[in-house]
Amino acid sequence: APCRTMRPRSLTMRVLTPTFVSNAIAMILSRQARLGEAISASPNPFFAYDENGNLLPPIFIRGDETYHWHEDEYGFTIIDDPNDRRTGNSTKKVYAEVDPRNGNLV
Repeated sequence: APCRTMRPRSLTMRVLTPTFVSNAIAMILSRQARLGEAISASPNPFFAYDENGNLLPPIFIRGDETYHWHEDEYGFTIIDDPNDRRTGNSTKKVYAEVDPRNGNLV
């Protein structure tokens, strides 16, 4: 007589179908997203040019997809020029300064 604790082989094979595997992966990924695990920025710099075509020092993106900023190779914060009306990647980049009135970077 077969042992009651043994599972039939066909049941094991049915559980490991591609649909089961893809659903399991989706559940794991969605659980990680709910836990707040974020993808960090690339450690590699990007390079930009000024208005005159000169290569600027390397710029690093720090943080993750929710909270991020730009720095130079020495850790100084770089922001979009507040006086530049352009948007996107074509904005002029400047070093941030601390506003003495409120402590914000400007």
